[in-house]
Amino acid sequence: MHIFNTNKFDECVKIITKIFEPYNISKDDFEIEKKRIKSEIREDNDKKSIIYIMNKAVWKGTNMTSTITGSNKSLDKLSLEQLEKFNKKILTSNNIFFYVTGSFSDENISNLKKSIEKYNLSPSKKEKSNEAPIPKNFFNRDNTIKVKKGDYTEIAFSFDINASKYSLAELDLLYDILFHGECSKVHQTLSNKTGLIYSYDSALELYKNIGHIYFSFEVKAKRLLEAVERIVLTLKKLKSGLHDELDFVKPSYRANAEINLDEPEKLNWIMGYEKHILRQNYDDTESRKIAHDKVTKERMNKIINEILISSNLVIAIKTEKKKDFESDIKKIIKKL
Repeated sequence: MHIFNTNKFDECVKIITKIFEPYNISKDDFEIEKKRIKSEIREDNDKKSIIYIMNKAVWKGTNMTSTITGSNKSLDKLSLEQLEKFNKKILTSNNIFFYVTGSFSDENISNLKKSIEKYNLSPSKKEKSNEAPIPKNFFNRDNTIKVKKGDYTEIAFSFDINASKYSLAELDLLYDILFHGECSKVHQTLSNKTGLIYSYDSALELYKNIGHIYFSFEVKAKRLLEAVERIVLTLKKLKSGLHDELDFVKPSYRANAEINLDEPEKLNWIMGYEKHILRQNYDDTESRKIAHDKVTKERMNKIINEILISSNLVIAIKTEKKKDFESDIKKIIKKL
């Protein structure tokens, strides 16, 4: 995603579309670049993070467990010829699109089109499905708990999602009820009412077929079980039925929807990723607003009771204490 001055539109187009050009680098330069990436891998702490530990458990047995930077072993095997071949396979006419937001002219768009067409891109034999590989135990977690030794205590909760069953609007609202703002359930439970934690990280990772909703936080080891207990009880209470929760989370999609028109980066993400990749059924800000507005309390109650269940749950823990928390946590999870 790029943001640039309108006066520089055509100049930027020339630069951006250079991604379609053949690689013009020597094998020596290619090896130097590989060494730079290896340095990045050495400096990267991703593999020590609670999210990495969680992902290893969530996506076990699939290539989704790999980090973006890859490994030294995979880099050593990679040749310049292989990279060029992969580039041609990915950058095909039916596997790319440009979404432009903001101040531009018809002439700008015409120039963009001409800049792409001059490369004579071929279509790929198989259009990308934007689907993730389904792990063997997805939706059948059987109290999956992954524990690793660490210098301090962190915990992550992840719930499997069958993305084909729900609209993005429905999952947006579920995410916001759980995590967004001071009125969210997790914030109220762990911060406002108990002071167990200061902050947490959360995300909704979606593909066309599946995904997961997760959150993680740091907590004192002696209060780990208390935190798990409070989370489980909060989710259990949420499953008993919503009250006014939707009234708190819908305004950002409904009354404030037009704000996105002043945020080209966010609008590009909505219309680029949500509409074209996740294939959501809305063409503009108004139809996206309607999609969120029409989600009912009854529908959300059904979704909550389908997703927030123990058979969808993966828990990852990093802790400095040697005590075995697993059996105690499994007893707590049964309450869900």
